[in-house]
Amino acid sequence: MKRSTSAVSVIALAVLVAACTHTVTFKLTPDFGAGVSKQTALSQVQPGIKFARGKVADKRADISKLSTFKQGVHTFNVFGARPIEEVVAEGLGKLFTSSGHEWVDASAAEVRVDLQILSVNTGRNAGFVTVGASSGIQIKLDFVDVKTSQTLFSEIYNGKDERERAMVGTMSMVEESMNAAIVNCINAVGKDSDFAKALKKLRA
Repeated sequence: MKRSTSAVSVIALAVLVAACTHTVTFKLTPDFGAGVSKQTALSQVQPGIKFARGKVADKRADISKLSTFKQGVHTFNVFGARPIEEVVAEGLGKLFTSSGHEWVDASAAEVRVDLQILSVNTGRNAGFVTVGASSGIQIKLDFVDVKTSQTLFSEIYNGKDERERAMVGTMSMVEESMNAAIVNCINAVGKDSDFAKALKKLRA
């Protein structure tokens, strides 16, 4: 009888642990059209430059998912409906074209953009009267002169977002925060005056 009771307890515990782990999928659809700044430091670089997507590397410790976060006894494994590097590349393309440049095939490029995904994080927390969500992404970009194969400029860029709502915060709020963090990361590239200066040297 004791063995039976122990077995039931073990099974109940296993079910409880499994029930506290959740799988969530984010569509990853940042509104780059509305969110990406059109007047940036890059707008001052003329004539326009032809950029293309280059090498991609995901340097995160766990690349099997987008991120993982805990809320109380619950663990949320977050996955993306499409690769995060594709989302970032889409945003970069929108940034360059909005700033008077071109996003072209590699064969026609003047500058190759090599991308490294360094970190992605999401989270949700509940207070007494509000629920908050926070997200962040860190990337490294290397801009390479296609003609000479020399690196023109390298930098690490961050995008963050924090938000809160009264009482109830659904998982969609976390997804909205992740989308906003990606947009903010792309805008950080556009605001980089040192990057713009490096590009002006290409046009000198």
